[in-house]
Amino acid sequence: MRRLLHFIKEEKPFFEARMDPKHLRSVICVKGKHTNSRISFQSGAFLLFGQDATLDESGTPEIAVTRIAITNKAALLTQLDQLNINESTVFPYIENSAKYIAQKFSFKM
Repeated sequence: MRRLLHFIKEEKPFFEARMDPKHLRSVICVKGKHTNSRISFQSGAFLLFGQDATLDESGTPEIAVTRIAITNKAALLTQLDQLNINESTVFPYIENSAKYIAQKFSFKM
């Protein structure tokens, strides 16, 4: 724990030494900083897995796991696009935006 704290304080001197060893072996949900445009556009959270940590299919008391069966992918993608959730907004790079616009306005024959 002291060695880990040493490495953390090299980058973040203001880090408080209030670490609980059991947290290093658990799964926690974190929201990323919005300094990266991709993370900002995804506006989601991430699961951070500690050493030897696993997430059971049923989840944990803090993290619910829900499986959704997709029966009509095209309809689901259309609905998500109506909510402005698409490849162009989730991965905001010029290539993805160009691809999205080209597909959106291409002529269907």
